[in-house]
Amino acid sequence: MTVTQTSHTLAVLGIGDLAEQVYGGLLDRPGQSAAEVTRGSGASQAAVKEALRELEDRGLVTRSASRPVRYFATAPELALGILLRQRADELDRVRAATAAYQARFAHATGSTDPLDLVEVVVGQDAVLQRVTQLQRAAQDEILVLDTPPYAASHQVTAAEVEHLERGVRARVIYDRSALEVPGQLATIGRLRELGEEARVRDGLPTKLMIADRRHAIVPLGFTRPGIDGIVLVNASPLLDALCALFESLWQAATPMAGSVDAPDDSDLLTLLAAGLKDDALARQLGVSRRTVQRRIQRLMRTVGADSRAQVVLQAARTGLLPLSTSG
Repeated sequence: MTVTQTSHTLAVLGIGDLAEQVYGGLLDRPGQSAAEVTRGSGASQAAVKEALRELEDRGLVTRSASRPVRYFATAPELALGILLRQRADELDRVRAATAAYQARFAHATGSTDPLDLVEVVVGQDAVLQRVTQLQRAAQDEILVLDTPPYAASHQVTAAEVEHLERGVRARVIYDRSALEVPGQLATIGRLRELGEEARVRDGLPTKLMIADRRHAIVPLGFTRPGIDGIVLVNASPLLDALCALFESLWQAATPMAGSVDAPDDSDLLTLLAAGLKDDALARQLGVSRRTVQRRIQRLMRTVGADSRAQVVLQAARTGLLPLSTSG
């Protein structure tokens, strides 16, 4: 009997891959001997015995008093529930220690050198690491100004997915030029499906990321800002000013609308409002320049507009394009 393959999700509880595989097999076929488990696992006898010992130590498996010894999986709700509570207690202790360490850090840095309020991070790998840390540490809200250039073609990262799935509110303002980057509109669409709130504005002054209004990342340099170096800004009047800058730009930015997976008039209207030209519109919507022009003409007829600028205004009045700046 082959041991059932599992997804190795129990690693977070400190359970090895082979042990989880053996546990899954015993759930499907209880009462196997060590030899039977070994034959079905494809692993060595020594490795299987170690996995069974690991499962016994964690309370996931019990053994019979008969000979040969046979193994039975403990009910997952009972065994895993205990391990989950233990891990939760451990995480609570880590959170308490984090608060204590933060208090010590604030005490050591808060009353001496103002330069301690900022940290310079140099190097593309180090920058990416710090950005990822900031995203994963956020608890309430992430604020972002997004503008080219980019280190690579922008893709949805694991850190972005994680904080959105945790319920962290993400508000992002994209520079109009960012929408002209091939594939960017599709990436924004996937993030919006996960819960990101997106707006667009022309001429953003800089890249920026703010986490929980406690830390901010601002780029260094002008040739590849935010790629080769950043400044990490901690709680300070400077951080307050960056938060105020974001809110001012957010109020004046245009909300994005529509589904990117199935482009509709809302997509076209949003990009028109952002000021994209026909060629850029065609690239982002995945259609020909002529198709874009036909869709614009149809929209003009639909809303009774004589020009492209009037299309956007009329669409806003009729509710096709949400231009409300409340937020």
